[in-house]
Amino acid sequence: MARNEKTPSVIREQARLQFASRRELDEALHSLLIDASYHALRGNSDPLNWVLDAARENGAVRLNGITRWVETYLPVRVKDEKFKLNKSWQEAGITSFEKFQERALPELEAAPKFWDMVPKEKAQSIWALDNYLDTVLKTLKKHEGSSGVADVIRELQAVKGRLAQEAIVDEPKTDSVA
Repeated sequence: MARNEKTPSVIREQARLQFASRRELDEALHSLLIDASYHALRGNSDPLNWVLDAARENGAVRLNGITRWVETYLPVRVKDEKFKLNKSWQEAGITSFEKFQERALPELEAAPKFWDMVPKEKAQSIWALDNYLDTVLKTLKKHEGSSGVADVIRELQAVKGRLAQEAIVDEPKTDSVA
């Protein structure tokens, strides 16, 4: 697909548009990420932040996919919830849009879409205590060397065992009124 150079102000305006479907929004944001990449490779991360703000305002877009895509393919990192150029950033030799099209665009267009860079989220019941405890235990095990964490892990594993023995169900029971 042929691309035309978009100025930062055009990217900002297009990021504010409303879309009929989630897929349409994802596609538009991904295209804008590629357009904003040109400016990032020339030392201006503002257009990337405008795309991030648009995704944040929408609420339905996977922000971690966007940040992973940007940090993977551009000399940019997230700091204080904004994209910033890496300290070690050197001008990528992208002195014109034509150079961008030659050097960077083919790789960026061939890269996975941002939504494919993160696992799909699963819907889980808030009453599924065993899943919640598994998540907490997994997080705690990363800090097992810290003071008192091993004791907390043992306690939570005991609670999980008692829940399994008592066959706690996934959904709360409600009293029926006759």
